[in-house]
Amino acid sequence: MDSRRREADHRRDRQVWEGVMTVPNDPTAIGPTADETVIVPPLTQAAPKLAWSDDPDDDPAPSPWGPVWLRVAMVVSCALAIAVVVAIVGLIVDDAADAPSQPVPEGPTPTLAPAPTLPPQASPEPSREPNIAGPVSSAPSAVAETPPAPVVAPPAPAPGGDQLFLADMRRAGYPITETAVALAAAPKGCDYLATGHSPREAADLAMRNNPAISPEEASAYVEATIDAYCPQYRGELR
Repeated sequence: MDSRRREADHRRDRQVWEGVMTVPNDPTAIGPTADETVIVPPLTQAAPKLAWSDDPDDDPAPSPWGPVWLRVAMVVSCALAIAVVVAIVGLIVDDAADAPSQPVPEGPTPTLAPAPTLPPQASPEPSREPNIAGPVSSAPSAVAETPPAPVVAPPAPAPGGDQLFLADMRRAGYPITETAVALAAAPKGCDYLATGHSPREAADLAMRNNPAISPEEASAYVEATIDAYCPQYRGELR
């Protein structure tokens, strides 16, 4: 009995060995272990993916041109903005320069009140005292000569009146610098006497007209005038 058992074990071991070493042609054949073989159908559903299966295998390498293009875009944008602002300002300035200047409305012209009219002032009566003093070496005072109103026409002087007047003046020592002026002023002394004045008043008038002469020279001037041009007043000489 032991031999049979050993023979059976030997046969079983041999079958196992043959089954392991021999590849059967029939995939459905029963294996040496006599287990039922189950045919696994082909997979029709994708297996579930892992958490990292959707990510790309290789990470993209960072581009070195990204920051450069960003800065270039910012610079270009700023330049465009400045150009737009300059263009707008230029248009505004051109429009302001081309706009016609509007005239400033003129206000009403102020009306000035007329100046009050002053009553005409009476002009002072011109002096009727003739300049009877002839020129001397000293500078005579400037006195306006106004022709007196003739009251009584004196008689015409003698033909040699001028020569007589000059001779009397030289004899009295009266200095005459301008003969023509002295001869023109001397007859006015007769006009002054004709208005009712005395020879003394005529001498005072001569000194007022020419302060450079002395009282003696003024008296000699009046006497020479009367002797040459109006001898009718010789009786009034003192």
